[in-house]
Amino acid sequence: MAVKQVHETQPAIHHCRIPGWLEMLAAALFGAAAMLVIQSATPYVAGNDSYYHLAMARMLPDEGFIKTFPWLHWTLFRDAFVSHHHGFHVLLAPLVRWSDRITGEAFLGGKIAAMLAMGTSAALFVHILRRWHVRHRWFWVLALACLPWHFWLRHSFIRAPLIGLPLMMAALPLVLRRRYKLLAVLGFVFVHIYGGAVVFLLVPLAAAGAEFATGRPWRIVLAAPFASSIGLLMGLVIHPYFPANFRFLYTQLFETGLGAPSESGIEWKPFNAMFFIQMAWPLIVAWVVCAVARLARRTPITRSEMILLLTNLAFFALTCKSRRFIEYWPVFCALHAAYLLDRATRGRTPLTAPLVRLGPAPRFGLAILLTAGALRYGYANLLHTTREAQPGANVGAIRRAMNFLKENSPADSLVLTDDWDIFPYCFYYNQHNVFAVGLDPVFTSRPYPALWARYRAITRGQTPTSLPADVIGAAGFGHEDVTLDDVESEFAASYVLVCRDHPALRAKLDERPDLFTCVYPPRGDTPLAQGAAIRIYRVFRSATTRAAH
Repeated sequence: MAVKQVHETQPAIHHCRIPGWLEMLAAALFGAAAMLVIQSATPYVAGNDSYYHLAMARMLPDEGFIKTFPWLHWTLFRDAFVSHHHGFHVLLAPLVRWSDRITGEAFLGGKIAAMLAMGTSAALFVHILRRWHVRHRWFWVLALACLPWHFWLRHSFIRAPLIGLPLMMAALPLVLRRRYKLLAVLGFVFVHIYGGAVVFLLVPLAAAGAEFATGRPWRIVLAAPFASSIGLLMGLVIHPYFPANFRFLYTQLFETGLGAPSESGIEWKPFNAMFFIQMAWPLIVAWVVCAVARLARRTPITRSEMILLLTNLAFFALTCKSRRFIEYWPVFCALHAAYLLDRATRGRTPLTAPLVRLGPAPRFGLAILLTAGALRYGYANLLHTTREAQPGANVGAIRRAMNFLKENSPADSLVLTDDWDIFPYCFYYNQHNVFAVGLDPVFTSRPYPALWARYRAITRGQTPTSLPADVIGAAGFGHEDVTLDDVESEFAASYVLVCRDHPALRAKLDERPDLFTCVYPPRGDTPLAQGAAIRIYRVFRSATTRAAH
């Protein structure tokens, strides 16, 4: 099918009697209701990072934009912190403060934020389809519930992509209408919501590809990416963390993100292929059917179609590279499928001719069958998401352990946790102590490679052992042996927190009563301590270590 520069006129349609604002409101209520179903799965919130963002939003009114992060000791940004989600925290802070006053926790505010964000995305979805005069768009709105359950799961997390998705959706009508000044403003806003803002360029770059394919001059081809780049650059410069945010952006994208090393978090890893197909098959099948129907039409691809195609493929490629981009791709794929099908069924076509011969009653029955099937699958899909939308740790046990530390440990005493990803839960409940590692393994492994190797060996219960050959000789690597004594001598930890899922580490600590003593659960609860969800060990520190640290 050829790509030609054609004049894009809107197809002749009957005037929609439903006001646009009412249609958007109805879609917003549907999106918010679907998210409410998922958020009702737990009294807490799902996702490790949710607790970090809630804590930061809670601190913001009192602390402002913090420039150091003393709650994590062995990290690259302890003394020069960059919050690349500060705009998201600003938006989240009023809901968190209100939630704290009403319930004593920030969770309700986070849940409402997720519902509002999904409602906004659904409203923009129907608005975009309406602007393209796509028929039967409410079938596609209802079919949003059929999007891969990982999409819904990740949007139940309290994270910046809640706002990032609707902002990138808003970029679509702007590039279609060539509203480049507004596109620059949108880029400026986006970079304050989410520092990894280069992802915002995908839509403008898709527009550039479409303009190039239709033979436009270079000044038009480059207009969208140029305008959005100006907005992003201005946002990075007019920024509370300028110029340190440029270095952090590099780290986030190429050291922990697109160039993710083996120790990076799982969200930067790709899905297993079979798992992805089982999860996303309805969307993939729908898109393939719509694409085949559109190809059968044998008419030139319009600029709008090309923009949607390139945007869809770009986000699909990113999703294949890193599972976290499942937060974006399904919506753009659904928009593309809806537009393709609408274009394929305008007038008498190879697809519509057999349907016309069926008559109105069979066509109505087929529409009812498709809608009922979508609703049935969508409902089951959301229910499955509710089973997955649980915290990644025992939140109640962590709250009790953090309360114990706040009441029974000196301020700023260092806690070595058994895993890096438990830090957000600890931080949410406890800013009294300092923690050894957290947020991302690369934040420790890059500046302290030998220390990170020690951490992995110790927390896995693999001591005594030796440092890997690739870190021996690195700056500050110390001695080659890795032993439990490193908890005191290398990490300067005063406490070790161990969850039930690290029995090897518990056993190792129990073998060294000369260095570690279990202080939580309290000594009087010895039977309880044997099966406790969390144990806290106090570290006996030598005079040499106290002097060094």
